[in-house]
Amino acid sequence: EDNYYKPGVPVLSHAVLLEKMLEHFQLEGKQGLLDIVYSKTLEKSQIASFARVVAQCAKEGDALARRVMDRAGRHLGRMILSILPKVDKALLAQPGGLKIVAVGSVWHSYDLLKPAMGAFLQSEACTSLGLTAYQIVTLK
Repeated sequence: EDNYYKPGVPVLSHAVLLEKMLEHFQLEGKQGLLDIVYSKTLEKSQIASFARVVAQCAKEGDALARRVMDRAGRHLGRMILSILPKVDKALLAQPGGLKIVAVGSVWHSYDLLKPAMGAFLQSEACTSLGLTAYQIVTLK
């Protein structure tokens, strides 16, 4: 709306996600979002709680929400890339590849994160550091 950044998805998609955001945070207008984001008492969990809503919108086919999940998947891949130089080569060579321990609620949406994260982890940046395979594992 402000013409600062055009993400390349239909305007309707922005309207759907904005409406969901206002509803989730119990706001009457988008100006209230500034109060939340710039609040000195902001808890990360407040913002993180909206991830579930974005994931649901993505599953329902919302273009903007899907783009957000793709971007999140790439960021997870970048985080793994950032530690690869310090990973013991034996961990990379084990059967099935590097085991990545999935902790936290973000992994409940792994099906939406997997395509972009997987593509990133198969990129030259990662394979050149010895990552040829990986497994996502969860703690019980």
